[in-house]
Amino acid sequence: MTVLRNTRMEIGCRSDPEPRRRKNKDSGEQEQKSSSCSEPENKKTGSRKMFPCPQCGKSFTQKGNLRIHFRIHSGEKPFECHLCDKSFADPRNLRDHRLSHSGERVFDCDQCGKKFMFAAHLKRHLRIHTNDKPYLCSICGQSYSRMDHFKEHQKLHANVRAHVCSECGSSFNLASHLKDHQKLHTGDKPYMCSHCGKSFSQSGSMKKHERIHTGVKPYICSSCGGNFSQSSALLNHRKKHCPKLSK
Repeated sequence: MTVLRNTRMEIGCRSDPEPRRRKNKDSGEQEQKSSSCSEPENKKTGSRKMFPCPQCGKSFTQKGNLRIHFRIHSGEKPFECHLCDKSFADPRNLRDHRLSHSGERVFDCDQCGKKFMFAAHLKRHLRIHTNDKPYLCSICGQSYSRMDHFKEHQKLHANVRAHVCSECGSSFNLASHLKDHQKLHTGDKPYMCSHCGKSFSQSGSMKKHERIHTGVKPYICSSCGGNFSQSSALLNHRKKHCPKLSK
């Protein structure tokens, strides 16, 4: 009697050890040919296999993403725009860049109708409506809806004065502060008081001035309840009448 032994055939999927690039005839864009299956999973933990960057240690679940990331270190930018010769390390950035040439705004805000060229810009804009401020300063607790504003704020704590006036050499933490300062040299006063017509080089100076007309006194002494139109006036008040609070 012949005994037939059951055999198991494990059907796997083949992937190239090195993903190949293929030429896109229409755009000249180099694209990576992805493997025919996902990255193997770690059977013990159930998590995907990680691919660490040998340069900085950052890990990725897909080898293709690691390859794109590594171009930050190597400086390689193989994806070129045929309209302006700009090049990019990530093909997705090239795709978004092309929209800047067409001027097409395909992403609409469902709250106010404003249109954007990039999905990331729409996502950032929506935080205005939701009041979402995910970027929190660990030093003072102030939060921001935009990463660039958060980074600018951090310079105040670090006291980094990277923005230098070419006229007088004064340096500033923020580019916006330098821009306001430069108006002193140019004589530009774009901010005009709606009550008396007096003009100012800085919007903050105009707002302080307008309180003379409106009588608004937003600065309140927590000790005696006195109101003041300017923060400097409140500070002087505390030094004279509430010395404990001024310390």
